[in-house]
Amino acid sequence: MEVFGGELTVSSFAEYDASEDPAEADKILHAQLVPPSGLTLMAADTPNSMSYTRGENFSVSLSGEDEAELRGYWDKLNACQRER
Repeated sequence: MEVFGGELTVSSFAEYDASEDPAEADKILHAQLVPPSGLTLMAADTPNSMSYTRGENFSVSLSGEDEAELRGYWDKLNACQRER
């Protein structure tokens, strides 16, 4: 949220009885960030039943008409990554 601002909503697997595996109760079934700019960003955790290799199944796409605005978001995301 520090890059885009806006309202974040998060739903866990447990909230929707989406898994019978207790280890997945706190995983994120659906997350959505809606910043003031009108973008919508969504994310979810990978269930234990699906293969997962850290760093290999992650993507980000920014689309729009305002190149300066998009470049600003991208630069902020890169700065956050470098700080971690």
